[in-house]
Amino acid sequence: SEAPTQSLRGFFSRFTSAATGPSAAAKRAAKEEEAVQRAISEDLAGTSTASVFLRVSTVNVQTYVNKSLAAELERATKKPPPKHTRIAILTSSYDESSVSMATLSGSSSGKASEIFASVLPSKNGRVFIGFPTAQTTGLLAHISAPSVIPTVERESIDLNARWVRNWNVEMLRVAGIACRVAYTGDMAELKNKLERQMKTSGNKKVHKEDLEAVMASAIHTFKQYTFSESTPSSQVGAIIEEAFWTCNQKGSINLLSTRGVLPSFEVRVATEDLSFVDGIPVVPNEIMEKASVFMRNLKEYGLLSDITTHDIKKELEARALEEKQLSELIKWAASKLSRNELDVSALHSLFDGTVATIAEEHASTYPGPVLLLGSIDSFPNPSKIPAELPAPPTTIPFRFVKNIPKNQLEAFGWTELQIVPWLRYIIEKDGAGLSTEQSITKSPQFSGQVLSTVSKSWDGLSQSSKGTVVQLLEPRTVIPTKLGMRKPSQSYFASVRLFDDLPTVHGLQGVKEKFLVPLGVRKTVELSVVFDRLMAKSSGAAEGKWSHVDLIKYLVSVQNDIPSEDYEKLRKTPICPAENQGDSKATDSKLYKVSELYAPLPVLRELGVPILQWPRELTKDSPESKFLSVLGLKAYPTVQDLIPIMTTAAAADDSKLYEKALQYFITNHYANGYRNFPIDRVTVPFLPLRDGDLKKLAPPSKCFANSKSAILGFPIIRDDLQKHAALLGVAQDPPIDICAERLIKSPPKSRADAKNVFGYFAGRLNEIRTAGNLAEKLGESRIVPIVGSGLSYEKNENVRYTAPKACFLGDSATYGEIFDFIDFGSEANSFLLKIGSKHEPSAPELAGMLVREPSRLLSTLGQEKYLSLLRRIADNASGLKNDKMLWAALKRSPCLLA
Repeated sequence: SEAPTQSLRGFFSRFTSAATGPSAAAKRAAKEEEAVQRAISEDLAGTSTASVFLRVSTVNVQTYVNKSLAAELERATKKPPPKHTRIAILTSSYDESSVSMATLSGSSSGKASEIFASVLPSKNGRVFIGFPTAQTTGLLAHISAPSVIPTVERESIDLNARWVRNWNVEMLRVAGIACRVAYTGDMAELKNKLERQMKTSGNKKVHKEDLEAVMASAIHTFKQYTFSESTPSSQVGAIIEEAFWTCNQKGSINLLSTRGVLPSFEVRVATEDLSFVDGIPVVPNEIMEKASVFMRNLKEYGLLSDITTHDIKKELEARALEEKQLSELIKWAASKLSRNELDVSALHSLFDGTVATIAEEHASTYPGPVLLLGSIDSFPNPSKIPAELPAPPTTIPFRFVKNIPKNQLEAFGWTELQIVPWLRYIIEKDGAGLSTEQSITKSPQFSGQVLSTVSKSWDGLSQSSKGTVVQLLEPRTVIPTKLGMRKPSQSYFASVRLFDDLPTVHGLQGVKEKFLVPLGVRKTVELSVVFDRLMAKSSGAAEGKWSHVDLIKYLVSVQNDIPSEDYEKLRKTPICPAENQGDSKATDSKLYKVSELYAPLPVLRELGVPILQWPRELTKDSPESKFLSVLGLKAYPTVQDLIPIMTTAAAADDSKLYEKALQYFITNHYANGYRNFPIDRVTVPFLPLRDGDLKKLAPPSKCFANSKSAILGFPIIRDDLQKHAALLGVAQDPPIDICAERLIKSPPKSRADAKNVFGYFAGRLNEIRTAGNLAEKLGESRIVPIVGSGLSYEKNENVRYTAPKACFLGDSATYGEIFDFIDFGSEANSFLLKIGSKHEPSAPELAGMLVREPSRLLSTLGQEKYLSLLRRIADNASGLKNDKMLWAALKRSPCLLA
């Protein structure tokens, strides 16, 4: 083989020979030479010098050709195909080109670059096949391929003859491979240059300044191997290009990326700004712009691809992002999602593997040094919850999403952080994750911020949310006061100035009162405190610091703010003294519940009830009076109060007190609503009877107002009270059935008694009429006293009793001796008529007597009257026949006179 120097000389000799020969190329070269000579002649005294730096890459080729092809080639070329050949690539690197142009000097230096244009492939490269040809290579490199067979005219490469074409195509393919080898060498040199630059700058990773140092060289190399259409035959360039791109089985080519020189399968094209994944090796933008054709060819041959979601996911999983990168990632994801270029499942897949580090200056607003984007489920609204306050680890800090619309954040599946879960986090992490400065129970400033935040949203919360907020805050020392942190129930509004050392709210500007009140912050001093501190005996005084009057006046002043439970406590606690009996200004040392006392009224003092001690008149409409009424102060005694007063007075034989209580009841019956009390059901004896003995009282149901009922033995209310019987629940008369029972059991013993008793019942005929079978029962009872002839009722001589139905009213001269005729006066007789008595016997009754005792009737009546009796029966014979038994008995009876 030839020595390298000889090869180089041979290479250059091919350039110089381009000026000879009758070919078109020779003619063009002659013209160019003529132009050069003409330019030089313009300045005969001018001189210039230049140094040209070239790089020749030589490939040794060993051929293997079968016999038939070798024979055909030998037939066509008159010589056998070479078994060994060389293909050389002449290029100039960026540094060499720069140095070459920098060495130009002299008055005609401007023409020197044109002179060396045929040597330096700065505009296009040519193919040399032992001599120069007009065929360009399609890239900025000269190719020497002496084994390529030219056409007969020796001006171009033969790609038409069958066997020659096959040989030439393979030689051109080898030339393409040689270009690829040269390119790989350039990339290796570029890599070394980059490493030297990194070593000089002290960088362990590739930085921007390192890339800038080699960027021009890389662009020069990419442009140098950027294929364009070759002339005059485009096939030559296409064959070389196809071999250049496809010669590597790995389908990869080395490239300069943001992470250095790497195989193209590791490099991506960034179609958009993805600075949040700067670990992905991408082609620098400057290269994409200035070597765009080369990059496009890489993509067309499948050697270079755009960044994919998988690439992003892999990079996100490989390392933690910085805060700026996290913001850019979220912004990018929101944009992609809004344009439907990314679905939610793919987004969640990206987020699940994303970890970001929290900057130290923001450590106070996030619970940890690392943020797991996949665990995020909410975003803050700074108009509700300030961004500087801590939030749950599942809430994205506001600074990362401040420029992203709410609807795009919701498209992630995130929801707006609400007050209740945020507050629950603040409470749960108090002392267990948050610092002392962020303790809601220890830091007044932080507590003020939290309470102010909740207060602003209070009106918009649902009732259940409000209940949860109260439940979270109520049992904890979250209220800053001038005495330190206190629970809401232990804190007081600043308006409470009863004592100087009360823990009043301090530092809660902007916190609404209507928010603090449900928490339990007090507008009033707790009653136990009032009782202990205001009514306690001072160490050197016999009296309390405050009287009960002062206490009531204080409570009146804050009554609208007193909690309901305190009202209940006030009702159950003895806080007021009573007047001493007989001295309205003197005070009983014992304390009473307000509900045990009565208003200080003269009329009530006379009843002996416990009266509230009050130093002055307590008017009904005064605020104190109304408040005391709410606590249970009695304005008047109830019926239940009055009855014990009366019974106690009666037992003590205190008729004066008894009468006052009784008259108070009657006088105030309507005013005090006593009519609504069922006094008739009272079983306690408290009403006086006629005899006036206070030891003998009766309940309303056991005494009556009608004095006539006394004849039956019923107790009668005192005469002066009979007109008030209805007020006292006393009935006028006993029930008619009870009266009837008494009459049956104890009939009158004399005519006078009978007249009075029957006269009393005559006044109650309407009740008897409506009392079912009571009239029938009385009519059949032996209640009518009868005395024998010549005897006296008054002397109660030989009195017998008969039923009203068996006696007749009046004085009958005809039948008086055989039937009982009575006369107790018209009033009493009306009662007897009602229950069965008649004025005279009827025909059936006479017939019945005739059947039973005909002989006695004849002897008693005498013949004349007996005949009159028979005539009356005969006159009523038609009616008597209806009673067949009676009629048959008459037929059998010996009752007719002979």
